[in-house]
Amino acid sequence: MKNPDEILDRFLELAPWTRFDEWSGICVEASEPKDGKHDYVCAFFGEDQESDFKLLILRGRDPADRYLQYRSGNWIPEFGLDFATNDGIKVGIVDEEVESYVSCKPGQAPEPLRLDEKQLMFETLDAINTLVTLIDQEKVPTLGETEDYIYYLWKVAGTWRADVREFPDEQFVKYEPIHVQDTRLKRLMAAKLPHEGVWESSSFYLPATRFQGNQEVFVQCAGVAERAGGLLGLVTLEAHADPDQEIVEALIGSIEKQMRIPQFVIVKEERTADRMLPIVQSLDIQIRLRKRLRELERIRDEMIESFPEDEADEQ
Repeated sequence: MKNPDEILDRFLELAPWTRFDEWSGICVEASEPKDGKHDYVCAFFGEDQESDFKLLILRGRDPADRYLQYRSGNWIPEFGLDFATNDGIKVGIVDEEVESYVSCKPGQAPEPLRLDEKQLMFETLDAINTLVTLIDQEKVPTLGETEDYIYYLWKVAGTWRADVREFPDEQFVKYEPIHVQDTRLKRLMAAKLPHEGVWESSSFYLPATRFQGNQEVFVQCAGVAERAGGLLGLVTLEAHADPDQEIVEALIGSIEKQMRIPQFVIVKEERTADRMLPIVQSLDIQIRLRKRLRELERIRDEMIESFPEDEADEQ
């Protein structure tokens, strides 16, 4: 691997963010295969409120799928990054200088990069440098606006190779169903409650932190709201809580309090819908997926506006 300072200087010299009008996906094989599978990162650029540009290096379970969600309008990178809801590295660029780079993990305040994270960042920068050079040499075509393709980089004998490919196949994941006490569900079914209304349910972070042991983390909530009807239930998640489990707990608690069952419940994540499907089916609730939960977003924004200004400035 080249000297990190040389990679950083070359990265700034090529100024790759000027080559892309908006977020552009770059998929990199970030490690040697393990059990026949590669680890990937997905890097892309965009404007930022705090800096001229930012580079987001997504890692984790399925970064390429996350990029597809952005291109299809199902994910807004600014919110996900600002509240550290993604496993990634944020690089801030001001006046054509890399001003900062921090590690962002779900629910945690940004932290300095560990050594292995720095190595990952520089490896990705080196790959991006190679890509820009190959595009200038017309060895790799310019990627258009089609969301089905992405720049793909991998190494052969220590040398980067690049191509335009379809996204890596998403690995099929069988999600563990969420469990609720049978007696609790049987009581609700026996009560013959009326079915009415459309409810939204999701978890979300707030720009406030608390300490979880010695670690500073963002406050996460699970909320239930009725379309144009306001907040029905809100749960603050404890340390290491399962957000999907808490969403279901908030939903069941709201049903018990309201003494009515919604006709529809709307959630954002396919994973959440899959895990809670047996429960909502038992209560004869239809479940739907939507990329925006407008009532919960409105409530969340009102909660954020109510934060003291000095507290918000510290975040």
